[in-house]
Amino acid sequence: MMENKTIPLFGFPRSGNTFLRYSLREMYLDHKFIKSVHTENFIEMHKNYEYIIMTIRKPEESVSSWTQYCYEVEKILHGEDFPAQHTTPESNLKYYIRYHEKIMENIKNVIVLDFYKFTEDFSYAIEKIKKHIGIEPSMIVDKKDIFSTIFEKEGDMYTPRDNKQELLYIKNKVILDPFLEKANEIYKSIISISESQDQ
Repeated sequence: MMENKTIPLFGFPRSGNTFLRYSLREMYLDHKFIKSVHTENFIEMHKNYEYIIMTIRKPEESVSSWTQYCYEVEKILHGEDFPAQHTTPESNLKYYIRYHEKIMENIKNVIVLDFYKFTEDFSYAIEKIKKHIGIEPSMIVDKKDIFSTIFEKEGDMYTPRDNKQELLYIKNKVILDPFLEKANEIYKSIISISESQDQ
């Protein structure tokens, strides 16, 4: 009989973390998945677990989405006219770099899931988890049902943003930021590890 596993989840904000967590908890009923807190301290605290699952998304997309999310939170807290003072694309690119550099220090026991693959077809994640951890889902849950559960329990703050014009404006600022080059280098290093784990 397969031993019940406790598996931490790592991932930069807006990289499919909520979708991944709900998918795993709905499908792998005999195992526990620890919600990511998106900090370097969380990585340090959980780095010695036997298995860790992380998600990786391109920096210009995850940073843009996270920056927009932070803007919306500030508007809720302080009003529509409150200027965005506590978060910027530049500060979040630096955060992306710090976060993933910390993971790279402890990558040996991390199974890396490509955001673009598991959000398109979760069988990719199921097969990779089976290969590297040796566990299989108790049941298969449809993507639409996962999103319905997220909306029911978390509201719409964890679902894709509707304001595409604002997101594009932020993304253009990220693309022009000089820190994007370093962030892309880290992304390519981690995605290459993910690809080697797929073989």
